[in-house]
Amino acid sequence: MSLRVLNPNAEVLNKSAALHMNINAAKGLQDVLKTNLGPKGTIKMLVGGAGDIKLTKDGNTLLKEMQIQNPTAIMIARTAVAQDDISGDGTTSTVLFIGELMKQSERYIDEGMHPRVLVDGFEIAKRATLQFLEKFKTPVVMGDEPDKEILKMVARTTLRTKLYEALADQLTDIVVNAVSASAERRSVDERVKKIIELKNKVCSGNDNNFVVINQKGIDPPSLDLLARAGIIALRRAKRRNMERLVLACGGEAVNSVDDLTPDCLGWAGLVYEHILGEEKYTFVENVKNPHSCTILIKGPNDHTIAQIKDAVRDGLRAVKNTIEDESVVLVSYNIKLVSSITDDHNDIYFMTISK
Repeated sequence: MSLRVLNPNAEVLNKSAALHMNINAAKGLQDVLKTNLGPKGTIKMLVGGAGDIKLTKDGNTLLKEMQIQNPTAIMIARTAVAQDDISGDGTTSTVLFIGELMKQSERYIDEGMHPRVLVDGFEIAKRATLQFLEKFKTPVVMGDEPDKEILKMVARTTLRTKLYEALADQLTDIVVNAVSASAERRSVDERVKKIIELKNKVCSGNDNNFVVINQKGIDPPSLDLLARAGIIALRRAKRRNMERLVLACGGEAVNSVDDLTPDCLGWAGLVYEHILGEEKYTFVENVKNPHSCTILIKGPNDHTIAQIKDAVRDGLRAVKNTIEDESVVLVSYNIKLVSSITDDHNDIYFMTISK
């Protein structure tokens, strides 16, 4: 009576009726999806409330589109969807398997067997099945060069259950090549881990930071891994800038992470990013024994920058020649130069020289 008082609209069933209701829900889903199984399965037409039509034989799509009300049927549908999320296939097979288990359980329940005994039997059967699969499975060696024929067989088996044979065969190579490209992610992650290991080796126990400058691109997942390890990563540096960084910071540029050692690292006291105008620039300062540097020239317009550029070039050449010749010739002249740069929106010019 207390249950009816709490919810007078609730449907109250005894134990036997509740068990049969749950079993019938599983059998109902089985009856809907059993004609979908395999390459010869039939296609279902789904009509939405707005009159839109969807044709499919994919069990996952059907379960998501169907309006399921029974709680037990909802749990079965969620189990099948989880199967699809993990393995990409087997949705219909999962529903049919559960439905058949419930159908066989109904026979024993009608004979008086307690449901708890059946559940214990299912657990024993599950463990035995897993043990059998471990012995029965065929090992597939992937490595750097995976066996694409095996992968094509797997892809073809899955695709033919959902598409026409010709279209499935056409998509087989596309699917295998796409997954093979994604498998390269593991190799990239291994290279990133080697960089992180070197950083931990040289920066542990001190206040040093680690900066990686790459001449080519760095994909977002690698940037995220490096950032989590406290590593600043700069990508797409120009070749001439890479050569100048070696002269300015020391160390050497390496072409493979296998060549990374503490001896190949350069050093800089300060590395930071600064915005000039609308562009972002990375400054590397306070280096030891630099053999290269950068002069920043700013001006209100191109004409002023060109004048300053020419003047700086002449000055650099004059000083360079004096150092090399170790002599000067004294002359007398008087030039008065007045220069005023007051515009807030200065143009920017970089000029770099090397000894």
